[in-house]
Amino acid sequence: MTPSICVFATLKSGDSGTSLDIPAASFILDDGNHTTALPKLSSGNSYYHVFNNGVFQPPIVYTVTKGFLTILISS
Repeated sequence: MTPSICVFATLKSGDSGTSLDIPAASFILDDGNHTTALPKLSSGNSYYHVFNNGVFQPPIVYTVTKGFLTILISS
């Protein structure tokens, strides 16, 4: 089985509250184009790696939907 790798990048700052919603359209693909949706993962052997300022974020602090990456902010 060959893995499928997608890399997305975005810059976001200045929000406050209990969560930060980053729209899929804010993300840029490796080729420089904006995406319209975040990929849905296959069940069983797929996962996201989320980094904030270069620091890996454990899955407990974020959720991913087709339209958004939501980062949970502790208060």
